[in-house]
Amino acid sequence: MKTEVMTYQATSGWRRFMLLGQETFEKGAATYTLSVPKDWYFVTTSQAKTLQNMVKDSKAGIAKEVAAEVKQQFADKAKADKDFIKNKDAQNKLQAQIVTDVTNKANQALDQAMLEKIQSWHN
Repeated sequence: MKTEVMTYQATSGWRRFMLLGQETFEKGAATYTLSVPKDWYFVTTSQAKTLQNMVKDSKAGIAKEVAAEVKQQFADKAKADKDFIKNKDAQNKLQAQIVTDVTNKANQALDQAMLEKIQSWHN
């Protein structure tokens, strides 16, 4: 990356006298090298939108999957233990565990899918 920079500014009276007839600023040039780690990737705007849509779809799917899993496991627990229906603490604990498990599984699947997508763009 190359850029043009102003390297000198005459602000004092003596410097202005010494530079009489010249520009207040003197132009200079600078060259920068940008290096990134090998495991970093650059994506275009459209590719970023694709990744954002993958995240959005995954988050929407989590709510549906949690609801289905809660319904199924609550029914199974109610059949196995008649007191489960009355025990709110056990229900809340089971629901929290289901949310954690489903969210972790969905996030792992999303991470893997995003990594595969990014690698397919850069191969």
